[in-house]
Amino acid sequence: WWMLMNHNLYRSFWKFAVICFLSLSVCPVYASSPKRAHVPISTTLCAIVQNPRLFDRKLVTFKAQYDMPGLEGSWLNDQGCSDVNIAADVLDDAKSGDVLRNAYQTGILGTSDKTITATWVGIFRWQPKQAPKRILYVREIKDLTVASK
Repeated sequence: WWMLMNHNLYRSFWKFAVICFLSLSVCPVYASSPKRAHVPISTTLCAIVQNPRLFDRKLVTFKAQYDMPGLEGSWLNDQGCSDVNIAADVLDDAKSGDVLRNAYQTGILGTSDKTITATWVGIFRWQPKQAPKRILYVREIKDLTVASK
């Protein structure tokens, strides 16, 4: 009986030792490792349109023109591939979203009387079976410029 009790105690001790070792060696790695910075992929609208699967669900940044002809939606265009666009969904908490709203609300609502250009940062989604197929969920707008047409 004594040997059985010692054997169980021995096994319990080693289980405890292994658990302690793992918790002390693995957990600090997660706790001390810096969080991966979410650095956007610098690209172009044309590159995204040419290979949308490559950029699907990725944080991207690119320069493009903002078009909002009225209340039917808004999208991003690039002169380098003028026959395609990416729908723009500016999130409510997007950085400088208020600057964009002020820009398209000045003068005639939308972009029929102005050209709005900026650097866009957001999550790109490729949804080939939905409309729109390409959409950018805008998180930040940088270097916005407005020019009269």
